[in-house]
Amino acid sequence: MGENILKSTIELNIEPEETLPQFLLRKAHEHFENEKTIWMLDAVTEESHTFGNFEEETRKVASFLFKRGMRKGDVAIYMNADIVHNQIFLAGVWRANGIARASYPEDDQETLLSRLEESKAGWIYCEREAVDMCKDAASYVDWDVDVIVQGEELGCVSFTELLEDDGCECPESLTTMDDPALILCTSGTTGRSKGAVHTHKSFLYSIVSATGQIPLVDDQPNLIVSKGTHVTGALLPFAALIAGKLALVLPIITKENLFHAVDKYKPAFIWGFPTFICELVNGSGVEEFDFSSVQYVASGGTLVTPTIEGVIRELPGLEAVITVFGLTESPLVCSTIDMEEGGAKAFDDVPGFSVGKVLNSLVVVCIWCVYFRGTAELSGRMFHRFGHFSVSNIVYVSPGVTLTIRDPETGNILGLHERGEICVKSELNFSHYLNNEEATENSFIDGYFKTGDLGYFDEVGFIFIVDRLKEIFKYYNNHISPTEIEDVINQHEAVKEVSVIGIEDPEGGGSIPRAVVTVKNEEVTSEEILEFANERLPDYKKIRGGLFILEELPRGKTGKITRNLVAQLNLGE
Repeated sequence: MGENILKSTIELNIEPEETLPQFLLRKAHEHFENEKTIWMLDAVTEESHTFGNFEEETRKVASFLFKRGMRKGDVAIYMNADIVHNQIFLAGVWRANGIARASYPEDDQETLLSRLEESKAGWIYCEREAVDMCKDAASYVDWDVDVIVQGEELGCVSFTELLEDDGCECPESLTTMDDPALILCTSGTTGRSKGAVHTHKSFLYSIVSATGQIPLVDDQPNLIVSKGTHVTGALLPFAALIAGKLALVLPIITKENLFHAVDKYKPAFIWGFPTFICELVNGSGVEEFDFSSVQYVASGGTLVTPTIEGVIRELPGLEAVITVFGLTESPLVCSTIDMEEGGAKAFDDVPGFSVGKVLNSLVVVCIWCVYFRGTAELSGRMFHRFGHFSVSNIVYVSPGVTLTIRDPETGNILGLHERGEICVKSELNFSHYLNNEEATENSFIDGYFKTGDLGYFDEVGFIFIVDRLKEIFKYYNNHISPTEIEDVINQHEAVKEVSVIGIEDPEGGGSIPRAVVTVKNEEVTSEEILEFANERLPDYKKIRGGLFILEELPRGKTGKITRNLVAQLNLGE
């Protein structure tokens, strides 16, 4: 760590001549040769795909698309939650030298049409419920669009037709590592969703990086609770493929599907947003299911506060909680996995509750009293600093990443304990926003991507992630982080979920906090929770905008609770 720049010295070793599909094909073949069988299993339909069939299935998809006119640089939109087929479709598109573009299953016709026009897409792979909307959207463009769907629908192509192709016209690879491979939707939490373009190189590096930071296990399934159109839903099943592990996926994310998947298939590892994972502890009906198989939980996409982590740690067989900080544009910035060249390992010289140390210019994170056991990838300690009020995540820089904290106004690099915007330079970074030069230019400084997240680092090199910059507000010139208030409210035993926003102060002090919650106990009142929180908050952070109990909190298209939707709620004032 020098000149206030944090950098990982771990290199990601990837053959320079291999594109994304070539790398995936090679790894799938290696695992097949090593007698690995099932790669991906749908926990609801029980449909599976194997390492041995990966080449043939993706070749057939590529051949079909090539026969239907796909050429280098052509775009196919996918907008379904069916991960078990999505991954085959994506790899098939790449083998046909095409580009895959995500669109949320919840998108309306206007949004889909804008993406269709923007990318000149000739194919839409959708759910049956969206067929009419997709056909209507396609009717507004002056080129032919194939609508692909599971099953049989009039005027559509069945996905079965792709898998039944003879595979004889799969084209030779014409793409390079710098060519676009995948266009993902940004979350749109601070404005209209944009198309983040990942190249073959950036997405391949992201997949490889994930295999070193996500503790996928060998002898039990690894449950991935993510939508296929989200960055983790696209990335993690491929991480399982190249690691030779079994990915268990959900076509539809519901509490019931989650409970049954864990109870039936006994996964040792789960990836999911904190809200989903917490359901395994405090969701209604948990006592009817067995969740004792879960040993490792990894989460990201939103800040994991100490209180939320405490809830997750109530899972009966849990050994470790891993937090990953990343974005659609830069999937793995840092995490609470500690790694050295050759894999993660334990630190014998680090006592419990230690804040860790810098090792080989890496920020190393050590968790007290918690060990990964088993393989080299699952060894190590992780650290959580209890009692530090402002800390939401404590993490270290991922392989291939360089990180700085910068003044949001001047762009100057900041030093120890100085709060600013987290900026990252990485081979994992996306290349640009589709057809949006201004947004792309404004998102980079000196080659570093500006994440939009507020954070800082300390003397030992620990990185502290506080909140989203645009969601922090001021009350009489005091900065307020919604996440810090949410963590206090979450400490009330009756609170299940919470979201805090800033609203205009009628007395002219700027913005004041307002909270909405869901509760486990219907007898608790909003006044009780409000009093509980305000007793624990400094005066300027008190919840002057009120606290409201709701049946459910609004979620964005990725499944996360979204503050800009909370701000639109009519609370009967």
